[in-house]
Amino acid sequence: MFFKKKLIILNIIVSCSAIVASQKSPVSYLELFPGKGLEPVFLGHPYSSITPEEKKNCLLLQETCYTVLDNNSNHCALVGPLQPCQLLLLDFGKKTVVAHISSQSNLQDLLNKIKEEHPNIDSSTITGELFTNDSLTYDQEIFTTKGLTYKKLYQGRSQLQELKKNKDAIINTLNIPNRNQINALKFKSTKEDFALGNYEFAELFVLIKMINQKPAIFNTCPMAEEYFGNFSDLPIRERFAENSKLLNKILSPAFVNFQNKDAAYGKIPFYYISPNIFDTYHF
Repeated sequence: MFFKKKLIILNIIVSCSAIVASQKSPVSYLELFPGKGLEPVFLGHPYSSITPEEKKNCLLLQETCYTVLDNNSNHCALVGPLQPCQLLLLDFGKKTVVAHISSQSNLQDLLNKIKEEHPNIDSSTITGELFTNDSLTYDQEIFTTKGLTYKKLYQGRSQLQELKKNKDAIINTLNIPNRNQINALKFKSTKEDFALGNYEFAELFVLIKMINQKPAIFNTCPMAEEYFGNFSDLPIRERFAENSKLLNKILSPAFVNFQNKDAAYGKIPFYYISPNIFDTYHF
């Protein structure tokens, strides 16, 4: 779900058995405004551009969609916007599950499927991450239904509580022996709206790609990388609006294929998207 409001105070929250705060965050140097030179920008992960070759092999994961990437492949995944939706990444050594979790996603169904299809996997080798961005509108009425807030959609849980709930589900279902194998991160920005200029989406989107046959998570900006098209001739706010419009027009296949349009929390099963349209592999 996507609401870009003013985000303040840099912080990464790590959910282990307790919630631990860290004041360190990766810094990237980006030219936010033309001719202004490079500026240091703190993001949840290091920033990465999307090369033309990567763009050919990069699929968009929308709400309640997931994919499985071979760790020795050149496929990658663009996931977002993540506010208050969450990224899920699980690395199984040779393959990596990447999913976009929304309030309606049936995460337990996906975890059960993984466990059923790989009953003999060594759970001590699984690593992963849950990631989201702080949402200042989390407790505000932002929907047409009176009184409805994101927090109500998430059954009254805070973003941190929702991260912990999902982390607990992963650990318990996959029998992971060490909670530190799964990171749970919530990023809180120092930037106000449009302070990121050319990179306005950079906080909200992540790019998953393989580095030395291991999944790596980067922040990226589909507007700056022209993922949805080239609008560089437009002013930044108009460019942002055009990218938002195109993104909103692309309906999540998980929602399109689910018959009950009034699904409550955690009801919609994850929809598999192959990184290769000729690939029939399901995890």
